[in-house]
Amino acid sequence: LSSCEVYGKVEERIRIREDYQGYIDPLSVRSSYSLGKRMAECLCCSYHAEYGVPVVIARLTQTFGAGISAEDGRVFAQFARSVVEGRDIILHTEGKSSKSYIYTTDAVSALFTLLFKAEPGRAYNVANEDSYCSISEMAEMLASMGDRTIKVKKEVPSSNIYPPDTHLDLDCGPLKEL
Repeated sequence: LSSCEVYGKVEERIRIREDYQGYIDPLSVRSSYSLGKRMAECLCCSYHAEYGVPVVIARLTQTFGAGISAEDGRVFAQFARSVVEGRDIILHTEGKSSKSYIYTTDAVSALFTLLFKAEPGRAYNVANEDSYCSISEMAEMLASMGDRTIKVKKEVPSSNIYPPDTHLDLDCGPLKEL
């Protein structure tokens, strides 16, 4: 299992296919996860090429749904907790980063499809292409749900510890063909 983070920073919205390389700054401390995923993919494909290990790579976007821990720190979980508790949603960035998401059971279904039908030695994007939105759009959508008035507020700290804005709109064409 890999991650859409292998694509690094994407500054504009484009539909990202599996052959897209993206940009990752190897000198940035925030790049360790993306670079680690790229290295793991390379090692897996090397074992496929040299020893015939039937490797298939699933590049998952963020999953959400049943089974997500109440303490989950990802933005959609934080926003959902705020709505359930009747608190305003607080953004610590401008909320411009965007990506696709996927429901947990849909991700599991995609993984089984890949296990039984995928071509070894390939990577496949796993996302719901129709779920693409920015963090601020997600916050506004969740705030509008329910019967309470919940506002979306921005409290951006002066020392930004968050990653730069990126846009990960995954093309899942090869997965859909399976």
